Amino acid sequence: MGAIELSKMDNISPQTFDYRKIKRPLENLISTMENMIERQWPKKYQHLGGARTIFFMWMKITKITFNTIIYVSRDKLETDLSKLELCLSIPALTRIIYDTLFNVIYMAEDIENRSISFWKSGYKDVIESEKTDEKYFKDISKETEKFDILHINKTEILKMHKKLANISEEEDRNLKNIRSWPLNKNIIEKIRSPNAKSFLTFLYECYQRRLGAHAHLSWVGLAERAFFFSEEIDHEKLRTILKIYKSNWLFLSLSFLVALMSELNNILDFGHEQDLQNLWFIIKDCFPEANKLYDLRYSKLLTINRQGHKV
Repeated sequence: MGAIELSKMDNISPQTFDYRKIKRPLENLISTMENMIERQWPKKYQHLGGARTIFFMWMKITKITFNTIIYVSRDKLETDLSKLELCLSIPALTRIIYDTLFNVIYMAEDIENRSISFWKSGYKDVIESEKTDEKYFKDISKETEKFDILHINKTEILKMHKKLANISEEEDRNLKNIRSWPLNKNIIEKIRSPNAKSFLTFLYECYQRRLGAHAHLSWVGLAERAFFFSEEIDHEKLRTILKIYKSNWLFLSLSFLVALMSELNNILDFGHEQDLQNLWFIIKDCFPEANKLYDLRYSKLLTINRQGHKV
């Protein structure tokens, strides 16, 4: 590994932030939204039980993902470099929240049709996965079935998909007629709202390549991590640099999480504009990139008047 210029980093220190400032209001709002999706699903979408399941699971998995990020970001891990290195997994976890944000914004434009499309594409994926298993693992399928969650109650899973996706006989016979769920780039092309399209374009151009590189370990993802394993860096400097890395990625994941909750609040009329604004103001003070996200979309999306209602 070539020489690395470290002298410029001598006066850099990690962004300090007392997570306790945001911990309780953030956790309370996450739990509140999770419960509201499950128990106070809007009347105008009552006939879309499949959509409620999708939104609930998106919120649930996002919460678990962020809790994992918080777990590997704990201050008490910083005394042991081998444990502090766990923060190098944060970008790949952040990608999950980032992708979910795209899905939520896309779904919001046409919840009825796109929720059905989501279930249809899932049905197609399950069937095609079955065909792949039969092709390559037929000789060991009986052994692997008990370890594969999709094989547990497989008949019931497919029945549920068929019902929620309204699969026709023609679609069942010819899966090619079922469109796959769009990737992020295709979502941008399909989005109708100018503001949402502009915002997602910003996210895609700024973060897609970098997050993808970290998740797939392409050259950029490897190179950014390889820096931390240079023998030219003494342990104390390495500890400082890792803490900076951890801080930056933690704030980005937190920004995406609050963005996601802001979208859900807007879509489902949950009325937590003030709570979300309070979270944004705390994050913006510590993380400049959050200002850009807020100014591009959420300053208007969460605008409230004196009565506390959205304008």
